[in-house]
Amino acid sequence: MIISFFPGSGGHRYKLFLKGLPFDKQRVHMHNNEIAFTLGKDYAFLYESTPVSDIDDNYLVTTHTMTSWMLKEKFLDHTITKIFYDLKSCLRRNWEVSIKHNYTNLPIEEQIDGMFQLIKVSREYYEKYPVDRAADNIVDIATDTTLYGETMRKELDVVNTTFDFVWDVYQKFGSNAPIIDIAKCEFKT
Repeated sequence: MIISFFPGSGGHRYKLFLKGLPFDKQRVHMHNNEIAFTLGKDYAFLYESTPVSDIDDNYLVTTHTMTSWMLKEKFLDHTITKIFYDLKSCLRRNWEVSIKHNYTNLPIEEQIDGMFQLIKVSREYYEKYPVDRAADNIVDIATDTTLYGETMRKELDVVNTTFDFVWDVYQKFGSNAPIIDIAKCEFKT
């Protein structure tokens, strides 16, 4: 099965959920021994890859690619499950659980720039390779009534005002926004 999901939306937790393993504690996921891919030279959202010929139905493959034709071209007859929630909330959670620890001791300007780069890279990727809802299975976290859905909603709906500010700046000014200058005015840093 191919599990396709936005960064931060809990695709690896979903894999644990499917296997009947504990998944409800927040952990930093390091992508150890994962099978994943990103087509082309663009952003490699997942970190290890295995040749497609080595993948059979015993694998639960995780990827941030959400474009069906790319998934079908790469994985042919495998079942595709896509996990959906709004991109802003997913990236906010991705920042909190996977990336923030790399910036903790850095000045706020560098943290803001890190948030901006995460948003920029992700938005550019999904603009180049548009998300569609074609899949064998859809998990919509907003309406999923399982423990997985409930757990993920709680984490995805946590507010981070700085991240939300950076998202709004990107929305308003785009990828070339002078984020540090705008942030200095906003936060008087």
